[in-house]
Amino acid sequence: MPKGVELTHVNIVSNSEMLAVKAGHGTVVLPTTDTYQDVLPCVLPFFHIYGLTVTMISKLQLGCKLVTLPNFRPDTFLNALAEHKGTVLHLVPPIKF
Repeated sequence: MPKGVELTHVNIVSNSEMLAVKAGHGTVVLPTTDTYQDVLPCVLPFFHIYGLTVTMISKLQLGCKLVTLPNFRPDTFLNALAEHKGTVLHLVPPIKF
């Protein structure tokens, strides 16, 4: 039997809004201005809810630049970090160098 969870538009929007709220003294992502923009190298799949809401939708909403990588390979990942000067990383424990 297939497993899955139904995600409504309201679920995804409210999750993105929750991520934009300040936690403690600041946020993970700084506000985008004319002279500054956070950069996120993205290797997590966007078909998964973590990649979709935490990495993509909520960060695009804040004006961040997303550098998408088709899969995780240490050399391409490190090259993307060096070339695009990533400022925020969303990774999972199974990613190993």
